[in-house]
Amino acid sequence: MLAYGYSQSARFLRDFLYRGFNEDEHGKPAFDGLFIASAGAGRGSFDHRYAMPGEAGNSVLSITRPVDLPPFDDAGLLGLAVKSKTLPKIFYTYSSAEYWARFGALAYTTTDGAKELRFNPNSRLYFISGTPHSGAPFPPLKNARGHQWSNYANYARATWAFRALLLDLDDWTVKGTRPPDSVYPHLRDLARRQDVKFPHIPGVEFPSWMPRIWRLDFGPDYATKGLIGREPPALGEQFTVLVPVAKPDGNDVGGIELPEIAAPLGTFTGWNYELPTIPNLDYLAGLFGSFIPFARTAEERKSSGDQRLSIEERYPNKEEYIKQISQAARDLVSHRFMRAEDVNAALEQAASRWEYLTRQ
Repeated sequence: MLAYGYSQSARFLRDFLYRGFNEDEHGKPAFDGLFIASAGAGRGSFDHRYAMPGEAGNSVLSITRPVDLPPFDDAGLLGLAVKSKTLPKIFYTYSSAEYWARFGALAYTTTDGAKELRFNPNSRLYFISGTPHSGAPFPPLKNARGHQWSNYANYARATWAFRALLLDLDDWTVKGTRPPDSVYPHLRDLARRQDVKFPHIPGVEFPSWMPRIWRLDFGPDYATKGLIGREPPALGEQFTVLVPVAKPDGNDVGGIELPEIAAPLGTFTGWNYELPTIPNLDYLAGLFGSFIPFARTAEERKSSGDQRLSIEERYPNKEEYIKQISQAARDLVSHRFMRAEDVNAALEQAASRWEYLTRQ
C-alpha cells in the first residue's frame, strides 16, 4: 500500500516516519511506499502541546513554530523505522521553492552546509528543477502578492514527472523494479544565497534576504514529551541554508528538467517577492515562484541590458523550439521521468506557450 502526501500531509509523513508510526499493532509496516511531495527538510506541528498542523515555518510566517527541527536527514529521521524493520520505500520530491522556503538542502547536508550526507538506500530524492511549490496558471500573471510574474512551470497539479514517478514507486514496491537514481543538486551545485551568480535582468532584483532557520529551545520536556515549556522559544545556533546555483540564464542547476525548463522561454525561480516586501522577517513570497520571460529579440535584449540570450537567439523559429521540447520529453521518457503517452500533450502545451510569449 502506498501513501501520498503533498504540502501539509507531506510534512505529516516525515513526522510519521520520525515517530516510528509505520509499525502497526502486529509489528508489520503500515505502508510499503511513501511519496513525500514538497516537505523540504521540515516536519510538521503535530502531536505536541500547542500543535498547529497548518504551520510551515517562514514560508507562512510561522517563524518560531516547531516544524523545522533536527534531525533533517535520513539517518535521524528514519531511525525508528529501521530499528523496527518497517522502513518503506520513499520518494521525496522537491520544487525549487523547497530550497528557498523549506530549507531543502538540510535533508542531505550537515547543518553548517560543509558536507553532503547520504540518503538511506530505501530513499530517492527527485528535484523538479525550476518549479514552484504553489502552481500558477498560464498565461502567466502578476497577482497582488508577487513582484514578478507567477511561475507556471508544471509541478504538482498534473506534472509529467509526478505521473511517471508514481508508477516508478509502485513498480519498486510491488515488483522490486529498481527506480531511477536520485536527481538533485549535490554540494558542488549548491551555494549560500549571497554566493549565487544570478544574471542581470532589468527590473529584477535577486533576493538580498531569504528565510533563516535556528536551533529552537522549547524547554526541557519538548524533545521527550512534546511539552512546550518556553513560548516563544529561545533562539540558538543558526543553520546554514543552501540553494541551487544558477545557470547563465538564471535557471537552476542540478535537477530533473521538465520540457519547459529544458528548452526555456524565460527564467523560472523558486522565489518571488511579497508586496509590500517585509525583509525584516526574512520573508519572500511564501511558496510562490517567479517567471521572468526572455526578451523576444537580440535587439530588445541589448537595448534593455538583459544578460540572458533572447528567444530569437536561442531558437531561430518555432519548429526548432518544438524540436528541442520534443528531445527533452524523449529524454525524460528514457529515464522514466515522463510517460510516453504524455509527450504529445506536452508538445501541444509548448506550442501554445510559444505563440503567446513571442507575440507579447
